[in-house]
Amino acid sequence: MSEKTEQHLATFGIYSPGSMSKEQLLSEFIARQRQLDTALGIVRDNQRGEPQQHLLVVGPRGMGKTMLLLAVAYTVERDPELASEWLPVIFPEETYGIGDLADFWLEASGHLLAAMGKEAWIAEEVEALREANPADIEERAQELFLRHLDSTGKRALIILENIDDFFSAVNDEAQQHRLRAFLMEDDRVMIAASSPSYFDETGKLDMPFFDFFRTIRLERLDRKEMIGMLDELAGVRPDGDEVKRVIHEEQGRIESLRVLTGGNPRLVKLVYRLLAEGGQGSARRDLERLLEDCTPYFKHRIEEIRSPEERRAFDHVARHWDPVAVGDVAKALRRPSNKVSIFLGRLVNGGFLEEAPGSTAKRKSYQVAERFYNIYYLMRFSRSARRRLEWLVQAMRVFYSEEDFKGWVRRTLEDWRESSDASHQSDREAFLYSLTKATEGTPLHAELAMDSVKAAWDHDRLACLGRLLDRELGRTALGEAFDLFEFLGSMSGEDKESLGYRPEEAGWWYEFGRVLKVEHAQNRLASAAFRQAIELDPKDAYPWNGLGNLLRDQGRPEESEAAYRRAIELDPKDAYPWNGLGNSLWDQGRSEESEATYRQAIE
Repeated sequence: MSEKTEQHLATFGIYSPGSMSKEQLLSEFIARQRQLDTALGIVRDNQRGEPQQHLLVVGPRGMGKTMLLLAVAYTVERDPELASEWLPVIFPEETYGIGDLADFWLEASGHLLAAMGKEAWIAEEVEALREANPADIEERAQELFLRHLDSTGKRALIILENIDDFFSAVNDEAQQHRLRAFLMEDDRVMIAASSPSYFDETGKLDMPFFDFFRTIRLERLDRKEMIGMLDELAGVRPDGDEVKRVIHEEQGRIESLRVLTGGNPRLVKLVYRLLAEGGQGSARRDLERLLEDCTPYFKHRIEEIRSPEERRAFDHVARHWDPVAVGDVAKALRRPSNKVSIFLGRLVNGGFLEEAPGSTAKRKSYQVAERFYNIYYLMRFSRSARRRLEWLVQAMRVFYSEEDFKGWVRRTLEDWRESSDASHQSDREAFLYSLTKATEGTPLHAELAMDSVKAAWDHDRLACLGRLLDRELGRTALGEAFDLFEFLGSMSGEDKESLGYRPEEAGWWYEFGRVLKVEHAQNRLASAAFRQAIELDPKDAYPWNGLGNLLRDQGRPEESEAAYRRAIELDPKDAYPWNGLGNSLWDQGRSEESEATYRQAIE
């Protein structure tokens, strides 16, 4: 990746659009152009000498509220007609310092002076008034703001994000009534605000700001809007060639990505980056980066669920990929179904959940609205490395084309092949399992499974053989299509020679199993080797005796007894299985039978 591309990725503004330059933000402001036109229309319609219309942008986190409000402010600054009339006064996204209306006017004065290029006056006037704290500080702070505003000859367009938090802080109804009266009567100030959802101060009939704002609701991007956003981003960025190719050649993949992101513009930007890189990463790095990239967004997202009960309901649904019925959530929360239905309904209204396809009025089920968040949640909170990687692989199957996916897998295998860190062994196993499960039933399965095994073989031959001969891994993870003999046959001549490779002979498997058991204590591997020998020559007593010894060492006396008896049946004159059978019977407390068996061994 070029240095220029890395710089563009670093300034992508996924979480903090305010850190982007004005030029970059406007060039990448694509998805909400229609809403921008509506907002600017409200600004233009606000005439002097008339009550002003004030704007509220509503939408879940990541829907583009900050981008839209900043685009309004920056467009006003660049439009000669609007700039001659309006001066944007931009509050930061979080305004924790506001506790009452006096604080609001003091903060507004500071931001106004900064916009006027008079930062030095902030300490001289704003902070001085704050320190003096006169009894009429609210009135004097408001007068300070208006005096400096009048000196510009313009009106103030106040950009105030998370206005629901503002009203939670300024929760005195008398102060709220005073602010409403001022905004209704004074044509010098317009507020353009945002909130993740509708809230009591604007939604209840008896509250001061009921039905006060003109509202723009930011909905999820549909397919056409998402394609347009990706296409426009690819057109203004230096890393857009691969994204344009995907848009024009892989429409089905785009629809899958839209479903995964839930049409959330912030998540679409994360997807853009993965598409632009074209599978250049590896599983460990991509897992770490996805968790790091998504954590700030999803952490803030769930913190927006204020009710502990609603948060518990969301957590239960998010820990499942398949839709969850109301009754199942009620059982997990130990709450009545009618109450749980209310919680789930609020989560749907807040954009956290959605009714799953196929839900009916009598039997509703729910799933996480942003399926990518669902994958993140399953990766983040899974106790199993195998499960985390399984969800990562499933996601990458959607993000990447087949060729890019194969390249991503091979880079991951190469990454692990070169690693000497023993702690990565479980990661390798988990990745192998996840990979084969995700590709089962596709032409990719056999090809990538063989690549995976070869990478494991190059890293640690003995450990690799152990996992190949493990019936659970060999059949469950690799699938019935994986041919162990084909893999062993593909080994180099040096490897075959070092192993004394004769896989067609039961005797080779027996000796291999005996060495693994006695010299390496690889019991599961030895068991598989003995069973392979038995499969090749069921009438050979030696592997049955070896299997009996191994089963006895594992504390499985009844199974070991059966193995010894089979060995004796095949070769009754061999003393070793008689002795082993005696030991097994002794272990089971059958001393008289054991003594008779020992005597038979002696004979």
